[in-house]
Amino acid sequence: MGRKSAQSFNIDSLFMEGQVDAATRMEIVRSPFFNVIVAAYNLVNGNLRVGVVERDSGRISKVTLITPVGLPVAVIGIGSTLNSFDVCHSLSGGAFSVLTTNNFRYMRNKIAKSGSDVAERINIRVNDNNNFFNQTVYGMIDRLIDKAMGESTSRAPSFSNPLSMDRDLLTFMAKHMKGEVTLVEMPSNLRSMFDSMYKEFSDKRDRFREALKTASDFVQGDKWVLANEVNGGVILGAIGQQPMLAAVEHYTNAGFLPTTNNFNYCDITLPFKWYKSLQDIPADIYRELEYSLVMLKTHRGSNELIPTGTHHSFWEEMSGYSHDFIHVIHR
Repeated sequence: MGRKSAQSFNIDSLFMEGQVDAATRMEIVRSPFFNVIVAAYNLVNGNLRVGVVERDSGRISKVTLITPVGLPVAVIGIGSTLNSFDVCHSLSGGAFSVLTTNNFRYMRNKIAKSGSDVAERINIRVNDNNNFFNQTVYGMIDRLIDKAMGESTSRAPSFSNPLSMDRDLLTFMAKHMKGEVTLVEMPSNLRSMFDSMYKEFSDKRDRFREALKTASDFVQGDKWVLANEVNGGVILGAIGQQPMLAAVEHYTNAGFLPTTNNFNYCDITLPFKWYKSLQDIPADIYRELEYSLVMLKTHRGSNELIPTGTHHSFWEEMSGYSHDFIHVIHR
């Protein structure tokens, strides 16, 4: 069989717009590791860009590969003797090494070889990044329901697990269902046990209904989704409310949130895009975003425009959510 032809592309399409200057682009194109970048680009059908480029003593020492919206995928480390290919595992660009070699041709071949461990890790990371914002919104709703419930839950409440029930109570209930005994014949100790278990179920069901109402109120209206300190800049997009409301309704009817494998939580009303800074966002969009951030800042009683040090933090009255570098804000 003939070799698969390389995907054709415009060289400039390899670089994140507004991030890599013309001189650095030419330096990378002429470098011995350029074919590594091309191999990764072709592997994921062009769903890759060159992002942050770092230097050490004037020479390029690291090149970060990102998705077209700026989410980190991998880092090529260029050393004096050894070079590395690291796959990212976090939004901040943290990565683990999957390949170390002094031969860029070997690195390129490992990436280009379909089914290799390096190629598989790149594909997984790109697929995860493509689903990142969808997964973020799913996780936000799921955690809000947990918070409102006061416990972690993945399904609507159900009556006590039969395997944990008292054997005598379970036997009596089975006989009752088959018409062998009536409730009048139910021993008082079993009745007391059943009433206690049912009250526990009923109370939990009421909390669950309130939690779903909290979630439904929270996702009303369009939302900004902002990721700061990513790839040396920020990522901004906006989503509509309809899929989020539909997901909560599904939880109400089916007893569980639809997973991101078969449900899209993001009705994108403003495409996600990477910018060098907040100030590089187009003025009309930034004014609208700034207003939302200031409203949330005032509510938080903070001097910081963007929340920091957060861990799945909610400001329910403002329909605001923040976790680390990710912020969902009412638009």
